[in-house]
Amino acid sequence: MQMLQRDKEREHLTNEMNMNFFANISHEFRNPLTMISGPIIQLQKDKKLSTESHQLLQIVLRSINQMLKLIDQMLDFNKLETDALKMQISKYDIANEISDLIKIFETSAVRKNIKVESTGIQTSLFVWLDKDKLSKILSNLFTNALKHTPQNGCIKIGLACIDYNQAASIIEDLPVYQKYVHIYVQDSGKGIPEEQLTDIFKRYYQADNKSGLKYANWGTGIGLYYVKRLVQLHHGNVIAQNVKDGSQCTGAIFHVLLPIDDSAYEKDERLSVEKNNFENLFEDTPTYPSTNATIAIDPSKPHLLIVDDDIQISVYLKSLFEKEYNVTNKYDAESAIAALENLEPDIILSDVVMGEMSGYEFCKKLKANQLYCHIPVILITAKSQITEQVEGLNVGASAYVTKPFNPEYLKALVKSLLQNRDNIRSLLLSSSTNNSQTITNALSAQDMAFMNNLYQLMDSMMSQDDLNFNLIAEKLCMSRSKFNYKLKGLTGETPIHFFLKYKLNKAAELLKSGKYNVSEVADITGFGTVSHFSVSFKKYFGVNPSEYK
Repeated sequence: MQMLQRDKEREHLTNEMNMNFFANISHEFRNPLTMISGPIIQLQKDKKLSTESHQLLQIVLRSINQMLKLIDQMLDFNKLETDALKMQISKYDIANEISDLIKIFETSAVRKNIKVESTGIQTSLFVWLDKDKLSKILSNLFTNALKHTPQNGCIKIGLACIDYNQAASIIEDLPVYQKYVHIYVQDSGKGIPEEQLTDIFKRYYQADNKSGLKYANWGTGIGLYYVKRLVQLHHGNVIAQNVKDGSQCTGAIFHVLLPIDDSAYEKDERLSVEKNNFENLFEDTPTYPSTNATIAIDPSKPHLLIVDDDIQISVYLKSLFEKEYNVTNKYDAESAIAALENLEPDIILSDVVMGEMSGYEFCKKLKANQLYCHIPVILITAKSQITEQVEGLNVGASAYVTKPFNPEYLKALVKSLLQNRDNIRSLLLSSSTNNSQTITNALSAQDMAFMNNLYQLMDSMMSQDDLNFNLIAEKLCMSRSKFNYKLKGLTGETPIHFFLKYKLNKAAELLKSGKYNVSEVADITGFGTVSHFSVSFKKYFGVNPSEYK
């Protein structure tokens, strides 16, 4: 018993030391953040800066604000563990508070084409509440909903004033008060595994699935625990359920119940609270470009596909590349794969930790698919361990970039990978075989097999003036459109132009051999007449066949 008591005391001391350490670190973070935010705010007021510069500064300020919220959460978490976090209750219009929070998150939802529906916030409802803690509760729940709702999905948010019996029908374990406010947040994601519905509110618990999806929204395992403790400070409760009513907006739903009786809160909980010095560093409504604006596609620019479920990072990456590339944003791997049916990206930037499908799985699926395995993939992630970088490269990624990254490095990396692709295309177009060691080293096994099979088929049809591409696509087990896409992705040429250049390269090799005259070579390579052959040959090589010979 004495040993157990000593172990318990040691554990308590260790926990206390850890909490103090994180509290001190959190305070220390505020100094450099102050030195970052101050100059940025000053720069943002400079009217001489371009609109693009102001948008970049807005992204920086939003990120600073997010870091401050995380610091506050760490400090609050420390106080929660030592029962030092106190309520600061006043009467507020809860409908107005929720409405303001929804406006902030609606802007991010628009980027993913997510519809936000709200009920019950149109009429004022003045109740006792801790405004700061309500904001933290709902920010966590809204962020979760946004993260786990797929593109083109919907989020429902509701508010109602109900009596105790109605509240108890939703959550059984509630203190007896006459009136409660009921707030719910529902997403249209895949829901939470039934066996984990209660566990997700435990400290350090992370609802996980095969792809590494974490339901505690910042990946620390304290987000929903933090929510529950703040709700309990309000003498209320929160639960999670899965919606199974067959409605359009199904997924996970979180119910928050807070008592609003005067008797629910003691006098010492109704003290005035000092304003946080960092509160409202800047207006928290971002000025993202409208998603409904028509963006002109420039055929001369490469097409870049960005796959990241973080709205701010997606917007930032797009701003880096949109001048030199046609950029498309997707916010989960599943929608990116579906979009490949119509998109023809030249290169893909993908986050690793995303929703149902991780970046590793996304890359692995692309590389296992003959249609898309030629597309270079750059994985961008906060996972910085060597083993994690090795895992990314092992699934077929062309490069692995850790956050934070140097934007100039990332832009140079994209440019380099596309230049390498163009070099391979030049080699494929200048040769009549696929035996070059450089090509063999550069192409994947699947792409090598595709080109070898194509060369064999073209050789067997060499004497034909016009190649039957429908037959070739059929023999390669592809539709004609998929064959066109694959060949253009590898060579940059349409099938007709590629076959013509292949025949001319073959003709040049036959002329070099000295075994055939010009007329015989024209006949072997399927040109109808010697004159047609001569004109095509001179246009491609700059000299006529006899001079070349």
